[in-house]
Amino acid sequence: MKTAKAPFTLIEVILALGLTSIILFFLFASLRSSTFISSKLAKERISTASRDLFYQRLLQIFSKVDPKSLSIEKTNGAASLYFIFDNGADPNPLFAGKMEGLFILNLNGSLVLEIHPINDPLSNRKELLLEGIKSVEWHVLKKSLSVKVTEKNDRSDRYPIFFPSENEPGHLIRSSTV
Repeated sequence: MKTAKAPFTLIEVILALGLTSIILFFLFASLRSSTFISSKLAKERISTASRDLFYQRLLQIFSKVDPKSLSIEKTNGAASLYFIFDNGADPNPLFAGKMEGLFILNLNGSLVLEIHPINDPLSNRKELLLEGIKSVEWHVLKKSLSVKVTEKNDRSDRYPIFFPSENEPGHLIRSSTV
């Protein structure tokens, strides 16, 4: 004689649905947090890459700078660092050789490099180096330069640079947004 299987009781169905909902809650919470961490990590990679490119550009410029040419200037309400350096070979012959350069922290919080030939100040090239900058400090020492960049979120990074030639004991040059 066959016995009939009893259907699930209401309590068993409610318990199964409750356990399923708890498992799904933890699964989606885990997925949400991993997505958030992944997006934050991607933003940090981009930020780190831009700071690394900035430092590489600083090393490229200041390895060929004339340390005695470093000075502070005021242009359009923002402080800038003026220098003379050897740009070396460039695809545009106008920008090969000795150049005048300016690091400008504009009022938008962007650090811009502007270079132009010494004999032609009307021809210039601008390069956006970093964005979201609150202040830049230039510490000029005997044989080195230290750049401290503070972002608008108060994150600070210091970039040490050593001159290839001797320099007189220097001074602190500070550039900040208004």
